[in-house]
Amino acid sequence: VTNEFSGRKNTATLLRAFDIVRRRYPGTTLRLIGADHGPGEKAEEWAAEHGLTSGVTFLGMQSREDVLREMREADLLVHPAREEPFGLVIIEAMSQGLPIVGGEQSGGVPYILDDGAFGILVDVDRAEHIAAGVFRYLDNPEDYVRFSALGLQRVADAFDNHRITDTYVEAYRDLLAGTW
Repeated sequence: VTNEFSGRKNTATLLRAFDIVRRRYPGTTLRLIGADHGPGEKAEEWAAEHGLTSGVTFLGMQSREDVLREMREADLLVHPAREEPFGLVIIEAMSQGLPIVGGEQSGGVPYILDDGAFGILVDVDRAEHIAAGVFRYLDNPEDYVRFSALGLQRVADAFDNHRITDTYVEAYRDLLAGTW
């Protein structure tokens, strides 16, 4: 789930990693959602030029409801972005019980995953490292179940709407009191 096909969002490396995953698990599929990721758009054109379309569905822009439905039907979320200030899509995926593979140096991703306590962090610049993160879940069902449950707990504990609202209110109070 991304909003552009660019080096920053790193879909090309994800496609290379998925090719590695499919060699070990031929029945796996990758579903790409977002701007530039639809049929005939930049991501599909790039993948076709590099022979990396097998098992990939290019869905393109989707409604929020459709994205959440896709997440409920998915098995995991790979977040290959090199930069991510926060990563709401990761929290949305965790709220649907999806284990996460994300970038160890990708801005807010390590924070959301609490430095790997709630998901697998990898070097997203290396396709083989992304694939290794996916293999950890596919080869170890106990890790899959554990990280799925941990992600649900992380969202409830750290990113619940009430908790976030309380944090904002506290920050505004501190700011107004001059104690920030």
